[in-house]
Amino acid sequence: GGSVLDNVLDGIEDSWGQNVHFKYQPGADMPYSEMIIISPDGIQSVVSFASDGVHTIGDQEDHQTSFEYTTSGSGQRVLSQIQYPTGLISRFDYTDLPYLNVDGSTGYTAAVENYYKLNEAGHILEHTMYRYGIDSANRTFTGAAIGCTLGGLRDHPMEGNSGAPDYK
Repeated sequence: GGSVLDNVLDGIEDSWGQNVHFKYQPGADMPYSEMIIISPDGIQSVVSFASDGVHTIGDQEDHQTSFEYTTSGSGQRVLSQIQYPTGLISRFDYTDLPYLNVDGSTGYTAAVENYYKLNEAGHILEHTMYRYGIDSANRTFTGAAIGCTLGGLRDHPMEGNSGAPDYK
């Protein structure tokens, strides 16, 4: 059986009848190494993929936005930095939050703890710190502190168990 991962989006038509088209370049170690997005006025943007996810996004003027990834303490691959064509940088640091699996065991998921906006020289222009559960007896969006479990849900289309989906 197939999977939705074997399908690609050809285009999107908005309510004004304008079309955005997509083209794909095959990759050596992944289905596609690039996606070319063509706007209704013919302007192209190129999204380049790496094994971690999006590697760069570029436009016709060759302005590049690049993305870097790291491994969190819980072993998840997470976005660590975005560098914009202007030279500005967004950097993300993570903490690990506990959650309960359906079997009652504890797992951990990455959550942004610090967001930094940096200039070209690496000087901090802005810093936002996120603290989870500090004022709520460790109650976070995972629900672990009050016994809620995460997981057990299935995504049959993503798992390829949905019969014959009809994609246009």
